[in-house]
Amino acid sequence: MEHPAVTSWLHDRCIDASYADSRGETFLHQAVTENVACVQRLIDLGVKPDSADKTGWSVLHEALSGPGHTPIVKLLIDRGAKGDTKTHSGLSILHTALENVDKLKNLESTESLCGKVQGRQIAAHQFVNSMSHPERLSDHESRIIGALLGVHVGDSLGATLEFAPHDLIASDYPGGLRDLIGRGLLSWSAGQATDDTDMTRAVLLAYRDFQPGDDIARLSAENFLKWEDGDWPGRELGRRPKDIGEAVADGLEKYRETRDPDHAGAGRGRAGNGSLMRCIPTGLLQTDPETLIVESERISRVTHDDKKCTVSCAAYNTIVSQLINGSSAANAIAAGQHVAIALKSAQVNRAIELGKELSIATMAKKGASPKLKDDGGGFVLDSLSIGIAALLDRRGLEDVLVDVVRIGGDTDTNAAISGGLLGGRDGEDGIPLRWRTKLQYGEEFKSIALGLFRRSL
Repeated sequence: MEHPAVTSWLHDRCIDASYADSRGETFLHQAVTENVACVQRLIDLGVKPDSADKTGWSVLHEALSGPGHTPIVKLLIDRGAKGDTKTHSGLSILHTALENVDKLKNLESTESLCGKVQGRQIAAHQFVNSMSHPERLSDHESRIIGALLGVHVGDSLGATLEFAPHDLIASDYPGGLRDLIGRGLLSWSAGQATDDTDMTRAVLLAYRDFQPGDDIARLSAENFLKWEDGDWPGRELGRRPKDIGEAVADGLEKYRETRDPDHAGAGRGRAGNGSLMRCIPTGLLQTDPETLIVESERISRVTHDDKKCTVSCAAYNTIVSQLINGSSAANAIAAGQHVAIALKSAQVNRAIELGKELSIATMAKKGASPKLKDDGGGFVLDSLSIGIAALLDRRGLEDVLVDVVRIGGDTDTNAAISGGLLGGRDGEDGIPLRWRTKLQYGEEFKSIALGLFRRSL
């Protein structure tokens, strides 16, 4: 929606300018991050300037969520956007505008907004003092939520450019893709979960529903089938997922026949990252180290029974568990390597060692390292190495995840795996608010994880 001429062309061909997708997002939600003339044209064509999606996220929230699009914000307000709008979770437009107020990115937009809504200019810090703040989390709780949402934001960020080559990403997004915009090969909505997050949700729900005597691997597998068969939020009953990996599909077909999680899987040599991408709930919720290893391997085995996959999940979840309990990145990684060695997987141990050598920033500029076997294209050990490199990167979560996506290849899954580690390191507040508010399962993930953690105390 970058050009008003395109907007007019679509309108002339009877394209409804007020169309909203399945999540309630309008063309205006996309345009407010791009071009003031296009925004003007859409409003002239009848799109309401106070349009909001099904979560209450308005076009004004969208316009204020980036580095600041002051002319667009002023235009929306002048054309009738409501300054007192809140999302269903209570997020006001002032919360959104002031997210980065310490960097003065949105100050001009905020002052314009304040003048319209309040009738006077008020210093940003006065708003901060007057805002209602969400429940205060402990550091441990924040890291649990950060890890879980980190998978989701990485997945949703990377989905836009999934399997795009590095050179194309560098051309289209020279500074990297910094917002959840959806689209991509499979026309995702902004913040929509792909198979990575959906299958993570399946494991999370298994832990939520677990009762003494249950088999956590079987519960997870049954949830995978519900997901595959279309008994899932955001889809019509019976409609299959937009995206499902070949090994996942083959493993679930075998499980459907055997109903035995230990005798399913796609077979040896099928060593994609499809179980590593979804394994993090075990690392967050299983507190016994030995049981964590067993459950990580068994849940992987439902679809990915190759040892490289099962041990990668066990090592990864050990690292995650260490991070949320306050260990440094280096110590957490050492614990993961100890697990790989104990499980007699020299390949997984070498993948972790390789991750220590890689630079995310360098690969973002030059492309995947030649030391990666599949250029970050979906091989489980490549994804693990990239995740370790991301964890050791001292920059904040946003900059690192943006650069993980810039590498190209299996961008959504690499970013999901890296995002889980970074979120476990940096906590919930390390994830930009403008990302968190768009996540399809953001509130659900937070509620379930906090409930399970507090129930265990």
